[in-house]
Amino acid sequence: MGSSPKRKNNEPSGSTSPYKDAATSPKRQRVDEEAASESFVVHYFNLQGKAELIRILLAYGGAVWTDSFTEDWQSMKPTTPFGQLPLLVESEAVTGKEVFRLAQSHAIARYLGHKFDLIPSNAHEAAFQDSVFESVSDLENAFSKANHEKDEKAKKSLTDAFYNEKLAAFLTFNEKHLAKNKNSGHFVGKKMTLADIYAFSVFERLEHNKDERLAKQLKTAPCVHKLLETVRKTPKLKEYLEGARAPVVWQG
Repeated sequence: MGSSPKRKNNEPSGSTSPYKDAATSPKRQRVDEEAASESFVVHYFNLQGKAELIRILLAYGGAVWTDSFTEDWQSMKPTTPFGQLPLLVESEAVTGKEVFRLAQSHAIARYLGHKFDLIPSNAHEAAFQDSVFESVSDLENAFSKANHEKDEKAKKSLTDAFYNEKLAAFLTFNEKHLAKNKNSGHFVGKKMTLADIYAFSVFERLEHNKDERLAKQLKTAPCVHKLLETVRKTPKLKEYLEGARAPVVWQG
């Protein structure tokens, strides 16, 4: 990726979203764009939700890509593989010819994980990191359920259970896995995996809720904290993470 996304001239400053009222985001590109054989478009809404992991993976992979924010979902819905977003469309970089499209956020993440060398070559290690990936998914879904509860009493109960039970259990078990891996800042060996980035993506969004229980819990899990900071400080992600991004919105 060569530069952080820039605000378009017709986009108002101070808006909730850096791309408010824009159908597409500015193109992100890597320094060696001419060497890129493919480009990508992430079709989703103007929010982070289920697409943010995909965006972070594309940034990590140094891909040439853009966001396409859906403005008329009802018209677009029948054209998607399963009537859902996100949708990733891959095209030849030179001709612009579409070569592949894929739906379902986790399928997209795993596809990009293979493409960007984030899946261990060892079958056992690959299976283990995939199991961690699923544990992160359970955590994300538990918070999404609480966050989208409309009844305030039930929402408080679900949120309390998330922090006191679900998050606590996640940290306890994954702290052990990371310690077993010699606290390297990764779940497998000393190399970044899809599970590392997914965990960071979910915890980064949790941070935006500013619930003091998150910081308190992380103090009991120094290995997990190290992993999150390892991903956060990855040079490949720095410009994207610090640049203009879609609003933090949870989507179940």
